[in-house]
Amino acid sequence: MSNKAGRFQSVKNIFLILLATNIVALGVALLLKAGMGTDPLTVLQDGLHVKLHITVGEAALLYNVSVLFVAFLLAREKLGLGSAIFSLSFGPFIDMHFNTVALIPLHGIPCLILGLIIMCFGSSFVISLNFGMSGLDALLLTLQDEKGVRYAILRTISDALCTIAGWFMGGTVGWGTLLVILLSGFLIDNFRKIPFKKYISQESIL
Repeated sequence: MSNKAGRFQSVKNIFLILLATNIVALGVALLLKAGMGTDPLTVLQDGLHVKLHITVGEAALLYNVSVLFVAFLLAREKLGLGSAIFSLSFGPFIDMHFNTVALIPLHGIPCLILGLIIMCFGSSFVISLNFGMSGLDALLLTLQDEKGVRYAILRTISDALCTIAGWFMGGTVGWGTLLVILLSGFLIDNFRKIPFKKYISQESIL
């Protein structure tokens, strides 16, 4: 690959990971708007927001950077530049979309379902880009490779633990959170069957 083509692919990869991160953040913002219980990671981040008196976006940034550090120690082969981009941009994107979703005329269950689908689609997109994924997904997929346990099962267990921890810190939990726990791992696994790979550079992993 020429230097020019390599630079173009790098710019393309950065654009795609920002797009995918933006999609995940939009889904989370819709879950928050629904007011019926958000996704487990946001419950945890909401707990941090309550406990530390910071914004939800700042709590998301704190969480993502912390988990990325652990993943760097235990699952480095699944990280890349995209992991850092995701971790640093996800929180600000959530804060930005608080204003975006206010314009969407959806509430309650329809808003919850749409948010769940968008969040899971975006998460599968991030994983499939092969440009580095979130710290949590890196850890879970490493466990899947080493222990032979399906990602969907590991994600369900992880989501349950995050919900409990967030609830103890004051995060908001609703029946919608239970729905996310039960369905997000399954949806992400199935969305990963979409042929994202035709857009992927194989040179992107660190």
